[in-house]
Amino acid sequence: MNSNPEISPLNEEIMSDNGKGSLFYRVHPYPTKVPPSILKQLIEHYTDPGDLVLDPFCGSGATGYAAKLSGRDFSISDLSPYAVHIARGYTESCSTDEIDDALETVFTILKETRDTYKTACRSCQRQVEGRYWVWSWEFECPTCENTWTLDPDEGQSGRGKVTCPDCDTEHSQSDVHSGQDVPIRVAYKCSECNSKAVEKQVSPAEQDRLVALEDSDVGSSRYDRPMMHVEDGTEWGDQYRDGNHEYVNSVSSFFTGRNWEILVELWETLESVENNLVRNALEFAFTASLYTSSKMVRCRPKRDGRSNNPGTLYLPPLALEQNVFRVFERRVKKVRKLKIKLSGAEAQQMLTSDGIAARGEGTIGVRDARDLEDLKDDSVDYVVTDPPFGDSLQYAELNFIPESFIGTFTEAENEIVVNDTRSVSETEYLDRMGDAFEEAYRVLKLGGYISIIFNNTSPLVWAGMKRRLLKSGFELPAVTGIVKGHASKNQTVYAGSTSRFDPVFHARKPRDLESVSEIIEYSEEESEELAIDVASGVIEEDSHKEFADSIAYIHSQVTQRLLEMDAIVHPPSPKTLKRLLEDAGQADFVEA
Repeated sequence: MNSNPEISPLNEEIMSDNGKGSLFYRVHPYPTKVPPSILKQLIEHYTDPGDLVLDPFCGSGATGYAAKLSGRDFSISDLSPYAVHIARGYTESCSTDEIDDALETVFTILKETRDTYKTACRSCQRQVEGRYWVWSWEFECPTCENTWTLDPDEGQSGRGKVTCPDCDTEHSQSDVHSGQDVPIRVAYKCSECNSKAVEKQVSPAEQDRLVALEDSDVGSSRYDRPMMHVEDGTEWGDQYRDGNHEYVNSVSSFFTGRNWEILVELWETLESVENNLVRNALEFAFTASLYTSSKMVRCRPKRDGRSNNPGTLYLPPLALEQNVFRVFERRVKKVRKLKIKLSGAEAQQMLTSDGIAARGEGTIGVRDARDLEDLKDDSVDYVVTDPPFGDSLQYAELNFIPESFIGTFTEAENEIVVNDTRSVSETEYLDRMGDAFEEAYRVLKLGGYISIIFNNTSPLVWAGMKRRLLKSGFELPAVTGIVKGHASKNQTVYAGSTSRFDPVFHARKPRDLESVSEIIEYSEEESEELAIDVASGVIEEDSHKEFADSIAYIHSQVTQRLLEMDAIVHPPSPKTLKRLLEDAGQADFVEA
């Protein structure tokens, strides 16, 4: 393997070759993903075909996917059953012909169920299948008792304030939300009347029928659980938001009554598929469809139905109810392409140093990163992982909806995140992360590397991560960075978002096993002085780069260089770094 005394850390910036346009990104959503092309570069630098790669925070399974494409064996795991479910979907191969046959059978069984999406063409009265329905919160004015809904054509988002159309009184939307959602538009395509899809008002009869489903006992199935198992339905987690989740008591609250019933019936039909691999593939497509089939999809002017706020459980006042079957069909097509690619990877002939064919086989399972009891000491060639970034994403809460269908839940009390609801502080988070580092150290071979992709805005978290990494026994020869591709909307708009440029710790398990010597720790004030000097150098050295004036990029570079120092330094947050540069007269170099 590559963990010999001569191997050097990958001491250069790692670029994604395709980012979010890749097949990996398009098949199944997850709150955060590292492009497999980046992981593939890391894996191929530190290992040889046939070596064993470990990821104890596997998330979407990108490490397993990249290892499989590289002919490396892998052991990936996560505390979340949903993450493990996705990881299996990204690494298991199966026959696409069998997927097609099973899908045809499923749709035949559910033909009458699909007919519930039928609506009357407004021109010829022919029954056609609806593509989506626009739903609005219903508002009730306490001043004049008028009730009204939002008009998607007027560009009203419903956020913050709403104005009563009768008495012109302005209200906070959460104060006047009646708790009822109402369908107001339907989109369909009639082959007899139009060549394109049209959007029309929902008829009174159809509106009454759909609203009646909202009032029915849609939550009676065994898949409907109180959010985070909190029976009273209030303050169920850090994702809970006053003004948005007052009427959210359980999983079914995130769906229209019709879509919830259809999703339950679809899942139960998929459960009857006999072939395990085919069933896994179709259920993989199902969970990929869940959020797009929910009330979390915002009604945008383009009506593209692809927009929900990632990393949140936000319910917009104007939402799209999409046709579950159409969403599911689109996902299955993407899953088919993935399975074809995986089959191609398995057919490739990669040889180990002994001339043995390396297929990239692996194990996937639910496992606490602090307890890898099934792995022996000094048994892993390389560890690469993208652990939770503190409080940035609450995985147990975000994954609760799909885990309600899977049937097992994340052990939230053992999750390694900062969480106010569960009283997990930054210190406790770092202590838990330190335990995970110690376990990674135990299973890693002497001289082997661990690459930790990480980001945070807290100086205390950065210093704590390095402190606990060194305390676990690792040495830190390099800190570099990754560039995930084009900036997302959030990364462009919000200067505090640095997830496009993530630093990477490249730590090594020493061969001589000497204890880590005591090192200096700088105060936050001293760290800020160092940060100004380092940032000035970054601005001067990297002025030729297209994103050199981005505070996100500058912050990532400063963080990397401070962490590489033979000391514990507290890298400032992006906001603090921007202020420091402005105070130093270098604001012209920083993107606003």
